[in-house]
Amino acid sequence: PHLDLAVYDCKNNMIAAWHRKKPDLVVITSDDLLNEKYYELIAKSDAATERKALDSMMLQQKLGHLPVYTVPYLPDRTFMITSFKNLSIYYQKGGQRRHMKEEPEFNRIVNYMSNNEAYVIEDYDKCAVFENLLLPDGNGGWA
Repeated sequence: PHLDLAVYDCKNNMIAAWHRKKPDLVVITSDDLLNEKYYELIAKSDAATERKALDSMMLQQKLGHLPVYTVPYLPDRTFMITSFKNLSIYYQKGGQRRHMKEEPEFNRIVNYMSNNEAYVIEDYDKCAVFENLLLPDGNGGWA
């Protein structure tokens, strides 16, 4: 419940008022936060009816009433609220370079390749990032 509250509060206080009710908002999060939320629920569910409810809840993963997506390489304890339409990749025309070099002494050909690209958030008013999130651990401390 603490993680849901953090996402809900972040959406209502950090996203611009004219974007808060948009249906395309999602939560992009690191694996560890989602694992913490569901670990608690799995540990506490004993009855078969609780397990069935938990299974359906895990199929439609949500945080703060928003759909959740986990992505690789996002720093631990981090989430971002935005829409996928708000995220873009720009490629520079003519910005791709390639060079091949023959190295017969090692019996190989080396392929050097690079390209210029930029990852862009189109509208900062429609984006909020929360890093190093600490949640109450239930023992009076923070985890």
